[in-house]
Amino acid sequence: MTTSTTERGEQTRARIIERARGLFASRGYRGTSMADILAATGLTKGGFYFHFASKADLAEAVLDETKGMIEARILASAGRGRALDDLEAVARGAFAVCLDPALVASRRLTDELFASCDEGRREIHAVRWARIVEDLVARAQREGDVDPSIDARAASVIIVSAYFGLMDVLPALGDPPDAFLPAYLNMAFRVLGLPGDGVR
Repeated sequence: MTTSTTERGEQTRARIIERARGLFASRGYRGTSMADILAATGLTKGGFYFHFASKADLAEAVLDETKGMIEARILASAGRGRALDDLEAVARGAFAVCLDPALVASRRLTDELFASCDEGRREIHAVRWARIVEDLVARAQREGDVDPSIDARAASVIIVSAYFGLMDVLPALGDPPDAFLPAYLNMAFRVLGLPGDGVR
């Protein structure tokens, strides 16, 4: 069976993204030159620029794919029960990302790539997570587990902001993220008007 031109193009694009992710993870975005990317992919400049307009354009593609991988890992255990259980599963998954060595490297890569890309992309990422949490809180309210008078949007913004803030601060403090998971869950449940164990 022959491979179509479109399929070959998609395979080449995927190979560029894969090799670039490895280079960015090991050398950093700024430490990776176009010459490095061309050497790793075996492409000419023309071959590269057929798929990506620039190194920054490639960085955005790597960022999108890496974010998708991390998001899939975080959400993998959700959707199996009540919304409150899913909310806890998402929180635990988000902390697990910070403990898995492969995903730690991916998260560091996304942080650097976010810094190299348009600021709006980071904001879009944060807004997406706030909406995911808001949907879970609203569902928990419909299921009768969270008081309907709680502002689901405000609660979700606080919960997501606390997570991102914690992940920004912990590297400087040197504390392991999982040490803060119980306190984080306690805080999240209390924001929802629940006791720290999540039981009303």
